[in-house]
Amino acid sequence: MEKTILITGKEIPLGEALGEAARKTGRNLVITYEGIKTSKEDTTKIKKYPSGKTVETLWNRGSNAGARTVLVEAERLFHKIDETLLVFDADYYSQVFRDLTSTGCAKIIDNLIAGFIYLTWELTKRYAVQNAGTLVFILKAKKNSYGNIPLSAALGAFEKLAEETGEISREENWNVHLFRIQDEFSENGCNKLFQFLDTPKNKPNFKWNRISSKEKFFF
Repeated sequence: MEKTILITGKEIPLGEALGEAARKTGRNLVITYEGIKTSKEDTTKIKKYPSGKTVETLWNRGSNAGARTVLVEAERLFHKIDETLLVFDADYYSQVFRDLTSTGCAKIIDNLIAGFIYLTWELTKRYAVQNAGTLVFILKAKKNSYGNIPLSAALGAFEKLAEETGEISREENWNVHLFRIQDEFSENGCNKLFQFLDTPKNKPNFKWNRISSKEKFFF
């Protein structure tokens, strides 16, 4: 049976790599991007590949309506979302969000705190109705500090959001997995992640698992 997966952050190299790996598994892929449309192309049009179908959709992270729009669009095209990968790449964000003025701080709050909370909230409501689903939090951070207070706060918020969502899921029939990446994530690492997701015996343990492209297994 075909699965549909939602992945956040096509503009992030890690998000794009995960999207490519997902497509190779035969999953239908909905992948979000940020920014303004630069062409007249219909970005919600399904793109067909030999191994599956893909749609790229704009995610307005700063509002709950933006999160709901992403999910409604995915459901319109593929009926339901079976899996979701929420990607927080602190290394990437440290290069993008370097404006530490009040305006820059507001952008970090909207994009890296509020956006993930809105999307997680909408997803958990849908998974509860479906009585099924898998939600994966992926955190990539090489450093403990980036010299950027609002980014560090956002990183901490993402960690706590993941952990609390895992706790909530204990009594539910949908799953939460937490993965922490600490090295350069390669195609091999992406493939290992999907092998993990496709192994039925892997049950959530609500703790951060480390995934490395250099190691054979998760630990």
